[in-house]
Amino acid sequence: MTSQPGTRFRYSSAGSHLLSALLYKLTGLNVLDYAKTHLFHPLGISKVKWSFDKQGHYHGGFGLDLAPESITRIGQLYLDKGNHKGTVLLPESYIREATSIHSTGGFPERDNYGYHWWVSSMNGFNFHYAAGLGGQYLFVVPTLDLLVTITSNSRQPHIENKALFTGSILPYYASKL
Repeated sequence: MTSQPGTRFRYSSAGSHLLSALLYKLTGLNVLDYAKTHLFHPLGISKVKWSFDKQGHYHGGFGLDLAPESITRIGQLYLDKGNHKGTVLLPESYIREATSIHSTGGFPERDNYGYHWWVSSMNGFNFHYAAGLGGQYLFVVPTLDLLVTITSNSRQPHIENKALFTGSILPYYASKL
């Protein structure tokens, strides 16, 4: 460690992977089975691929492949404050906490960071987003009741897809108010 815990941000999938192993230790379910039971199945997500390490633990910080429609369903769950068809899948307090700023963030997205969500604002509109390898994005703008899913070839630079949202989509919807 180069800094005291909580004093410096450094994006790392290793922490998320440790959470995956901890979840298994606490529940007896690997992260994929836990997600299938408590998130994917209730949301109607059936096609899921998730990579795992040599010990058989699913990667907590990467390797999850979902169809754009499935990513959008997760975004809708966050937009709906954890509710799905009248059932609370995530407590609203957790949604609020996860999408609040807990760090000033940094590389690779250069935005603030919550709990596995990047947190930003533009033109007075707060939004949070998930970013994945190769330009995969899920943007949620609660005050506009807007969510945007952007997927692409993994060779597409992140900055181009993020710029599509910040340069075109968000300004367009914001101008409609």
